[in-house]
Amino acid sequence: MWCAGKNEVVWHCTVACWGDTANLSEDMTYLRNTWYVAAWASELGANQLLARTVLDEPLVFFRDVDGKPVALIDRCPHRFAPLSQGKILGNSVQCPYHGLQFGVDGRCTHNPHGPIPAAAKLKTYPLLERFGAIWIWMGDATKADESALADLSVIAVFA
Repeated sequence: MWCAGKNEVVWHCTVACWGDTANLSEDMTYLRNTWYVAAWASELGANQLLARTVLDEPLVFFRDVDGKPVALIDRCPHRFAPLSQGKILGNSVQCPYHGLQFGVDGRCTHNPHGPIPAAAKLKTYPLLERFGAIWIWMGDATKADESALADLSVIAVFA
């Protein structure tokens, strides 16, 4: 997984680097207020849900009706069903379990069984689509600074 700060690029090891994950601490801490590559832009087509785990958080990615990438936590707040197993309906993703729908802002937009509960909201993540990649900010969304992403146009040739 790539992490890019303004003046540096750091390769973060995955399980392949560490080998057996049994020795890794369950309380692993991560640098959150930075941009990470979550996917190559070509991996996320229209009307497609993409499941990824970034910094131990399950995420679902999709494109809105304008083609802009969206990232939500990949768990319905009702029964924790993976939204990545659901389907896209316009600017919403539909849970495969009970049919709740969540918009690009994480709010529940439709409950086929009654009123929308106030707690039916998902965590969302700031994204950038640059250099042939989809970059995600896993930390405090108010600190997501687009200018903090280094110019990595050289990697766009590999995308």
